Amino acid sequence: MLSLQVNSNEKLLLGSIQLPSFLGKSEADISKITEKAAYDAFIFAEKGFHGVFIQDTTPGNLTMDTIANLAAITAVVKDRTPGFSIGSQMECDDAKAILATAKAAACDMVRIKNFIGASIRNSGLINGQGPEAVRYKIENKVDAMIFSDIFNLTGVPLGTIPLKTACSMAIKLGVSALIICGHDYMETIRMIKEVKNDFPETFVICGGNSTPDNVHEILSLCDGVIVSSCLKTNKAFDQDKMKRFIDNAHF
Repeated sequence: MLSLQVNSNEKLLLGSIQLPSFLGKSEADISKITEKAAYDAFIFAEKGFHGVFIQDTTPGNLTMDTIANLAAITAVVKDRTPGFSIGSQMECDDAKAILATAKAAACDMVRIKNFIGASIRNSGLINGQGPEAVRYKIENKVDAMIFSDIFNLTGVPLGTIPLKTACSMAIKLGVSALIICGHDYMETIRMIKEVKNDFPETFVICGGNSTPDNVHEILSLCDGVIVSSCLKTNKAFDQDKMKRFIDNAHF
């Protein structure tokens, strides 16, 4: 049973834990990464967040080791934080692999960045995976909800799709939430306003450019936020920043 609800009046506060690359890591290294991820997830839960994405950052194309490591780590994090929502995300953004990991680890959600439209990334061409992802989810009985980015900022899009059209395509495929993020804060705000105006009943999450200082404004316009880097000091999560973020997020 999923512990995450997206259709309530409560604003959804999600973190993101970026794991180190798995390349060249030993079994002992993976164990240390697992313990650190579990600790960080516990702190997010303790501070009042609703969940976290466990994000693989291994560069290059998908490998079986990446799937195995991410699934194993995510399953431990899920087990260590009962009642806390855990999501799956991959650097390679392979929708089937992300969903397979989510099923193995009993995740509540997945984040798929290249859902609508093709783009060029440092690993090459990646096509929009929306229809394939939804079909895989249904055929393999994956419970995790799909959160899809609209426009992947980690790549260069091939062609131009209007924001409203891209959102409409994702909504018709049945995503649980749209993730909106511009190149900067003002563009993010503009895009969120446009999407909520066009699709007022759709759950919209801000996927970037949020800070403890602007989160209140962001959440006055949309339904949730995903946050990570602004909560860190010297690459480690700062509990004082996390507390300030949570305090400012509440209405």
